[in-house]
Amino acid sequence: MTSLYGGYLTFGEDKMDDAFRGWSAWTATADPRVTTTAAFTRPPGHGPRSLALHCAFPGGSDEGARAIAALRDLGPDADTVQLLPARDIARVFDEPRGAAPSWSQGLMLAAFDPDCAERLLQLLGAHGSMPFIKVQVRHLGGAAANDIEGGSPAPGRGCPFILGAIGIDVPSFNHAYPAAFDELRAALDRWTSPELTANFACGGTAGYAPGVEARLREIEQRLTDGVSPA
Repeated sequence: MTSLYGGYLTFGEDKMDDAFRGWSAWTATADPRVTTTAAFTRPPGHGPRSLALHCAFPGGSDEGARAIAALRDLGPDADTVQLLPARDIARVFDEPRGAAPSWSQGLMLAAFDPDCAERLLQLLGAHGSMPFIKVQVRHLGGAAANDIEGGSPAPGRGCPFILGAIGIDVPSFNHAYPAAFDELRAALDRWTSPELTANFACGGTAGYAPGVEARLREIEQRLTDGVSPA
């Protein structure tokens, strides 16, 4: 792949809730080649909240524009989606570069329906109270849902969405952020999957399908039996 059609659409506080509803409904019939993320942002200092819809499509401008046309119809305040060289894929999210302390945690959603979308808006929308600087709801599916022949241990292939929360206020790392994420997890309990990819476990434990973790431990034991640490 030498290029992709990608970038993001942004919606201010006055449009973000309706835009999220529109995006969540659109995902049910979206082209499986399109990867999108709805990112709720709360700037430091409690500035106006906003929503960004990040999009990536492995194809040309015309086909990509058709694939996300319904998202553009939601009336974004800004639109950076364009044909990009593959080397510029980071511009899809356009996040700050450089190292900085942060807190993060995630969960996977086994189901996603209008009730789930409304629950998320209560917590993260224009009138939400979550303290995180950003919460991303990523739409999975497409190739991510297709396992290899014979199966693999990768968790969450059947989950349509994954959610990740990020915080940068260091004093909140030990108490405020974990407590807020527990509240978020409890609110989404009826939709949450016990499975969780390792990269979103963020220091916790990945959640595997029944029997997979035991099989991995068996393989680990067989491969390391009799091997002494260096």
